[in-house]
Amino acid sequence: MLPRNHKFVLSLFSLLFSLFVISDVFAQDVAYFYDKQNRFWVFDNGERHQLEHLEITDIRLGNDFVLYVDPLEQWKMYKNGKAEILEVFASRTYESSRSLILNRAKGAMHVMWGDDQSKNLTIGHDITYEMGDSIIAVEDYDNFFKVFYKGSYDNLTKDRIDTYKVSDNSVGFVTEAGEFYIHHNGETTELALNTPRNYHIGNNFVAYTDEFGELYVFDGEENEMIYDGAFDGYKAGDNILAFVDQYDAFQVWWDGELIELSTVPPREFRIVDNSLMFIDERGFLNFFYKGENHLLETYTPRKVELFEGIIAYQDLDGRLKSWYEGEQFEVSELIVDHFLLMNRVIVYFNNNYEANIFFNKQQY
Repeated sequence: MLPRNHKFVLSLFSLLFSLFVISDVFAQDVAYFYDKQNRFWVFDNGERHQLEHLEITDIRLGNDFVLYVDPLEQWKMYKNGKAEILEVFASRTYESSRSLILNRAKGAMHVMWGDDQSKNLTIGHDITYEMGDSIIAVEDYDNFFKVFYKGSYDNLTKDRIDTYKVSDNSVGFVTEAGEFYIHHNGETTELALNTPRNYHIGNNFVAYTDEFGELYVFDGEENEMIYDGAFDGYKAGDNILAFVDQYDAFQVWWDGELIELSTVPPREFRIVDNSLMFIDERGFLNFFYKGENHLLETYTPRKVELFEGIIAYQDLDGRLKSWYEGEQFEVSELIVDHFLLMNRVIVYFNNNYEANIFFNKQQY
């Protein structure tokens, strides 16, 4: 009990180290796309950069970087205006998140981040782990359950783990004895002595139902039961959850408060990060963000994509619109063939298949 996939050439590791910073706040201004000649481009904070003339594979998008395999089967990394070769003959032993690179070559687990920083975490071919934006939880070969976060690799418990989940910066876990914990920012908090029916880990935020089916939220300070009746499941994000209660009312929990959004269930609802989109019983599009609900349209859009504080969607005619960090925009007056929302960047294509960019409330 607590006391309360690609192999990198080692000589090229130094190219990576200066490219990553662990932080709870990230730049999120990078996206990628192909043009109509199938050339590969990135958009980075207002600028376009052509990287390859032919189609590429294995694209991994970070907060401010793009990893990919080029047509010559070389691993490359784009960041800060240029692409560097990381590995000449691409293997399949790596994984990346938005701020970390994890290399699993030859049975070793090696993490890279920040300015010239790296750490060997463990060895072994059968090590199980989960990785979030800036955190890695590991069931190590020495039977300790460990967490890597902000350069430290710490033991959490030697008790056997039944289940665990990670978010961007936190890990929740249940021991075989049924004890339920969250670990965040170097601290471990016991939430329940009995195994929850289910649980969701956000950023310093946990939603779970206990053995009696009661719904709890831990917000980093208080572990509070927010609903004790029957309900139709729940969906949760970083610091938000929503559910339909036993009276068919649509409820959202935000910032310590349970708010009734509607007296009838929505047709559809979705949560990404701390943003909630729902189609109400009339078929109208709603967007709930930071405690306020915004009725955006009196119809159901063709397609909807979400990011933190951003919703992009096509109207009934196929034009592209967005509610972008507090303001509503008509992104394209022309009919859009398709669009992508990557980080804070909306990439969209009209019928001529020219790539258009909407970012930071401007066209590029």
